[in-house]
Amino acid sequence: REYGFTVSRAASLYYIISSVIFCILPFIKGGCYMKLIYLVLSGFALLMTLPGTGCISIARSSQASRIVRIYKAHSLYENGKLKTEGASELLSNEEKAVIVSAYDELDDFKTKPSWWVNLSADMDKSSDYRRSINFENLFGFEYSYSKYKKLAKKENVDFYYGINLSAPDDFSMDVKDFSVLYSFSECSSDQYSGVYGIVSFAGGKKLDFTKELKEYLLANSSKTDESIHFMEEKEEPLTLKKDGWTATFTKLNIVMKEGADGFYRFWVSGYICK
Repeated sequence: REYGFTVSRAASLYYIISSVIFCILPFIKGGCYMKLIYLVLSGFALLMTLPGTGCISIARSSQASRIVRIYKAHSLYENGKLKTEGASELLSNEEKAVIVSAYDELDDFKTKPSWWVNLSADMDKSSDYRRSINFENLFGFEYSYSKYKKLAKKENVDFYYGINLSAPDDFSMDVKDFSVLYSFSECSSDQYSGVYGIVSFAGGKKLDFTKELKEYLLANSSKTDESIHFMEEKEEPLTLKKDGWTATFTKLNIVMKEGADGFYRFWVSGYICK
């Protein structure tokens, strides 16, 4: 009841029931009913796919009920619709965590509950921005699972800054003023101690752009409690200069925990010239 049925849990329930029946039948009247086992298993397989009794239907109904039950308890459910006004203040952190958990399950289904209103269908369906906007319109408070879960347990909430930058497809570099050009690519992450913004190139040379990238990140992103999702998106290259070198970042996916010395995630690539 606390977590509701998901597709895998519903399938597991059918499997457990059918396994119990399979184990019991041999001991009933000397196993004379064992000839029915294939019929029983076929019946369960059919039930798992039918509307209403299928794994998807059970999961969708269970997760929708988790949400509706909470809104009904606060008189925020009327005429088959969720009332979002005042929801953020009325709902507890525990309830918000449950709603976000149920939403994550329901968002994967093609068929949504009747009260589900997609107000941002014109946006990219894989977009985290679409997801956050749609969620807030649906439920009346911002999307965040980890924050509400931690607040409910009276744990500290960690905050992050993140940015995802990529140069346009038609991007080109003017290299007439340079005599050498190298490419670089770094991909590392460390959620505990963090990694530094060091770029390696030319078979052993290294430049540390930690300070410059931190300043850029803090100036061009917003604080969020989600370490991976809802990063600022930019379609442009980033050029930084250091020790006589000019580095152009064509891909930059970095996340930093508030107060940390290094980056939670450091995925970068580009070119460096001199």
